[in-house]
Amino acid sequence: MARGGGDGVVGDLGDSRLQSYFLEHTFLWLAGRADHREFWNLPIFYPRENITAYSDTLLGAAPFYWLWRALSIPVDTAYQLWMLTVAALDFLAALLLLRRGLGFGTLAASTGAFLFAFGGARAIHLTHTQLLPQLYSIVAIYALLEVFRSANSKPRPGLLLVAGLSAVTQLYAGFYLGWFLLFGLAALAAAALLFAASRRDILTVIRRNGAGILFSAAVSLLVLLPLLVHSRRAAAELPVRRWEHTLPMVPTVESWLTLGKRSWLYGWLERPEVMKLFRRQHPDVPIGLGYVTLGCVAVGLWQARDRKWMSAVLVATAALILVTLRLPGDLTAWRVVWLSLPSASAVRAVFRIGVFLLLPAALGLACFLEGVRRRWVAALLAVACIAEQGTTMTTYSKVTARQRADWIAQRVGPGCRAFFFLANREGAAALPPIYYHVDAMMAQAQRGVPTVNGYSGQFPPGYGLYEIVVRAPEHWQIVHASLRDWMVHERLDPAAVCVVEEPYPFE
Repeated sequence: MARGGGDGVVGDLGDSRLQSYFLEHTFLWLAGRADHREFWNLPIFYPRENITAYSDTLLGAAPFYWLWRALSIPVDTAYQLWMLTVAALDFLAALLLLRRGLGFGTLAASTGAFLFAFGGARAIHLTHTQLLPQLYSIVAIYALLEVFRSANSKPRPGLLLVAGLSAVTQLYAGFYLGWFLLFGLAALAAAALLFAASRRDILTVIRRNGAGILFSAAVSLLVLLPLLVHSRRAAAELPVRRWEHTLPMVPTVESWLTLGKRSWLYGWLERPEVMKLFRRQHPDVPIGLGYVTLGCVAVGLWQARDRKWMSAVLVATAALILVTLRLPGDLTAWRVVWLSLPSASAVRAVFRIGVFLLLPAALGLACFLEGVRRRWVAALLAVACIAEQGTTMTTYSKVTARQRADWIAQRVGPGCRAFFFLANREGAAALPPIYYHVDAMMAQAQRGVPTVNGYSGQFPPGYGLYEIVVRAPEHWQIVHASLRDWMVHERLDPAAVCVVEEPYPFE
């Protein structure tokens, strides 16, 4: 962003702008604008309702976006500032936990916090910016840490409530990070029961805080209820995800060892000639940390295993990696989880466990650096671990993105109750349909008129309008036939929908 004078936005014109649109929806809902008045009814896929429940709501992370929009900063610039704000808060929250909560020194705590906030596993997939706001997981863990510290002195119902509401807010901020937080805490609790010291802690907390646990659970569930109700409603009408769609996104051993083609230090390892030389297969979902960092994390967790609760952390981390690992022949224990937990079928991108596991990775790195006696050696290792996270991210021009949305918005007349954008690229190069759908969605936010176009985590039943790009004359009939089918399916008056189908001047 800095190199482009503020014009470059991390991500692409598809998924990244999709998250920008979701954030803008929360702001327009808060402002009470008519087309965004109902939070769960995004004005896309018109006139279908409950579309917000099809994907991440980003509501938990939205206040940091509202701050910038309230200052009349444009949508795309506010989105950039939101990313910077949330990333900084991730770092500060992790630093607070490691420095003040766990007592690590400055070097160990700050390097661990850096890994958590800016680690390669997060940076590689930052096109999906819903994986960025993870500070609520830190707040929940910090609150639980304080509860266990004072278990023998007094009940801490307030901290239990903070922990519960933080977990709920994490779910509202991003489904994957919230789901893996709960799954990871369950794994940690199960591992803790294997060891006498941590098992005593759990029993003591339950005995002294029984009422507080029930109260915080009830309040947290009440706050979570709207998300549960609308998600269940969406799940009831959407097709069940098939295992075949999930399997390719279960990480392999290779996934944990690579940082992608854009890694500053290791990108060369994924050149075709290098991979052929070492007979390696290209990982579909790289989530590595770097070889020095991975070694420091593993050694740090192992060396600290004799500390109270650290054995449980080590076992839980290993269990989470093994459960989510895909072995040769597509063997994976995740299939058992997928079949056993109803909500697990919604976790399609299983590799995102790598982002959640930046939590124990930060802890392991801090443990290792704290144990290095020579400070200059620890400093050099810290620099090496930081350098390994370096990744060149894809970006798009916000000026170009504005022009694309402006062009569509200008062609939606004042009498249109809704509009449909058809990407007329006949005889010219064209991008995948997702980009044009998001163009229309950004135009919707600008123009204030609902759109039949749409893109989200799922498509509503009966929606056959994903392929909206006209590349040849025969495509006209196909797209218009699909539009007529949608209008019949939704009982729409054709006169109520304006169609924007002039030659689109953008690829």
